[in-house]
Amino acid sequence: MKKALGAFALLLAIGIAALWLRPDPAAPIEVGVLHSLTGTMAFSEQAVVDATLAAIDEVNRQGGVLGRPLKPVVVDGASDPVVFAQQAQSLLVDRGIEIIFGAWTSASRKELRPVIEAHEGLLLYPVQFEGLEASPSIVYLAQVPNQQIKPSIKWAIDHLGDRFFLIGSDYIFPRAANSYLKEVAAILGAEVIDEHYVRLGEEQLDAVVEAIYAQQPDAIFNTLNGDSNLYFFEALQRLYGDQEPPPVISYSIAENEVAAIAEAIGPEAIVGHYASWNYFASIDSPQNRRFKQVLREYGITTTPNDPMAAAYTGVWLFKQAAEACNTVRAEDIKRCFYNMTFNGPAGVVVIERGVMNAWQHARIGQVNADLDFDIVWSSDVAIQPDNFPYHRSRTRWLQELEGLYEMWNQSWSAP
Repeated sequence: MKKALGAFALLLAIGIAALWLRPDPAAPIEVGVLHSLTGTMAFSEQAVVDATLAAIDEVNRQGGVLGRPLKPVVVDGASDPVVFAQQAQSLLVDRGIEIIFGAWTSASRKELRPVIEAHEGLLLYPVQFEGLEASPSIVYLAQVPNQQIKPSIKWAIDHLGDRFFLIGSDYIFPRAANSYLKEVAAILGAEVIDEHYVRLGEEQLDAVVEAIYAQQPDAIFNTLNGDSNLYFFEALQRLYGDQEPPPVISYSIAENEVAAIAEAIGPEAIVGHYASWNYFASIDSPQNRRFKQVLREYGITTTPNDPMAAAYTGVWLFKQAAEACNTVRAEDIKRCFYNMTFNGPAGVVVIERGVMNAWQHARIGQVNADLDFDIVWSSDVAIQPDNFPYHRSRTRWLQELEGLYEMWNQSWSAP
């Protein structure tokens, strides 16, 4: 009898312990939000943090994910790729957070990738990039060059001319994107007359603008990132004076950067120039009106832009994938993104199986006097992502990237 009672007591203790240790089904799901809150890239990334948090708030108000609220843990990448990797390591290992929304520059994403893969996490990345990469641990929510750069080259040739000047920040995205741009331009019969690169955060842009003035291109393709754009448009306005500068087509500035440039320098510095994106705030659709309402309800007064729309879409895609797979474990959820669709602010997005990239519409907008973008061209259908463009073999593209990495002393941006 004593043995039976002892066995019963042991089973009871085990049962109580199991109940005690079982995760609370309603406990919050912690997710990382990893962007630059300080440094040169905070100029662009703070707005993406805001949009991510607004989307999380909306998801929570609609029941969360699998009945559990999302709890964002916001950390600062400090505009430094090494810090991004360190912060991801801390989220994944120290906090046990498997899902991370974040990064802007490709240099940061390149540093994040091995950390995410090693710890079986998942990164939802909301910014356009150079392609030439595919990872089962990254959902690429924004454009690759054939969805953003290629359409803008053809449009520029048709409407602006065929002599181009390239300016960009000296890191992996501008270098690789412009390598693609030059090949497409040559195929289409256009000429790249010069290209210049400056370090991230560079403030002295007079020399580059003097080169532009001397060569008088028909258009400038701009892959500067962060607050260097302020200094570029300021130098362009100052050195051209009363003359009309060549039109600029930008790939990394959108509505909030336009507003910042206009406030710092004056609207005349930016009105009339162009950008190529998947999303503009001026899209007239129920989904975009809902997106802008969600931002307002969260207290965001800035005009939304493409990375903000992609970040918002990423949160909802995560919810859909988690509920389709009935799990929030990163390793188990990845397959549920395959061929997943979401009708969001920019239209229907489809995540392609195998490369985890999104099919995207291409759009070109021109800054108007209200500091919004008038959409002057849009693709009729979503464009399939081409991660390794056919102009070269996959091996040759990767060799070019490796050459840049070695040139920059085992880094993805210039020292």
